Amino acid sequence: MKLSEIAVVPLLASEIFDAADMLGRAFVTDPMVTGLFGEITGKMTNRLAGVFSLMLGVLPSDNICVKNGERIVAVMRMVKPGECQPSRRHVLKALPRLLAATGTRMPRVLKYLSFLGKFDPKERHWHLGPFAVDPEFQRNGVGSHLLNYFSDYVDRQGVAAFLETNKATNVRLYKGYGFSTINEASLFDVPTWFMWRPPRRTLE
Repeated sequence: MKLSEIAVVPLLASEIFDAADMLGRAFVTDPMVTGLFGEITGKMTNRLAGVFSLMLGVLPSDNICVKNGERIVAVMRMVKPGECQPSRRHVLKALPRLLAATGTRMPRVLKYLSFLGKFDPKERHWHLGPFAVDPEFQRNGVGSHLLNYFSDYVDRQGVAAFLETNKATNVRLYKGYGFSTINEASLFDVPTWFMWRPPRRTLE
């Protein structure tokens, strides 16, 4: 894809399954995914896509994507300030689908969600994630374009941003967009870096 052809558009409800499938392929080697599910093979690939489908379709979020023709090649989930931790209503709605997607791994997934919640900042912020580019379309500017979009978006509001990552290479990437590490902790022998981007304001 040429950078001039990259357009960020809202993810439609009818596209959630395709977006979740792409996220599943992009995260298949993520250290925490391996920590939660073990090696992803066979039916577990569909289960991983099911988890992402739940995040995109049931939990509150603004979902955006980049397409190459009709194919979704990148997805970014953005959660509004105050909605990072799902309400009781959303949790009850999500639990049956989470069980279907995770099976016997559900206790580990719930432990991981509780772990993340402990590090969610109290300050008002947008929460970024999951965010991924289709493996076939990486290293061509799509990810940078999306991160610039997100940075500009939160800057226009003068609101901080927060994310977590399980890859040291991503820490270096996000630092280039104004994030810095505020906490680091491990679960299932997998390190997680929690990163914060202070609020800024851009000239309109």
